[in-house]
Amino acid sequence: MPIVRIDIQSGKTTEYKRSVLHGVRDALVADLGVAPERIMQRIVETPREDIDASDPRSDRLTIIEVAMLPRARELKEALYRGVSSRLGVEPGISSHDLVIAVNDFGGECLFINGRMQCEGALPLPVAPAEAPAPDQVPEPADDAPTVTSEPEPAAADEAPATATEETGL
Repeated sequence: MPIVRIDIQSGKTTEYKRSVLHGVRDALVADLGVAPERIMQRIVETPREDIDASDPRSDRLTIIEVAMLPRARELKEALYRGVSSRLGVEPGISSHDLVIAVNDFGGECLFINGRMQCEGALPLPVAPAEAPAPDQVPEPADDAPTVTSEPEPAAADEAPATATEETGL
């Protein structure tokens, strides 16, 4: 499931934003083979006064970050070309105003629907609440059970995750 963050200067029309979203989605589907329903995107708008770029850019500066499982270099290059050509046509973003960053990570770095998204992952247990300060700990009752051992950690030698049909990443 690629997760896409698209940063643009605020003040753009809904039509403009929709064409950016559609262009990026179309490139992910066509160039990476991702199923459209597996893509999650959002647009973040930033006021002009909060944008600082060393190289002069127009009001169409668009920064796209794609978080996904690792893909081959050739697929990433196809994605960059696909996004650039689609957004160059509609809504008319120059390649000079386009920055695309792919963050590929292992499946253990993604938590969706209550579980880590790597092959064979089980739902994660709920983390225990933070321990109270020593002066706030109530005295145990005489018949209260005593816990003497910690749960065993997960195996550290598990193989790194790869994109699978099951996860759709």
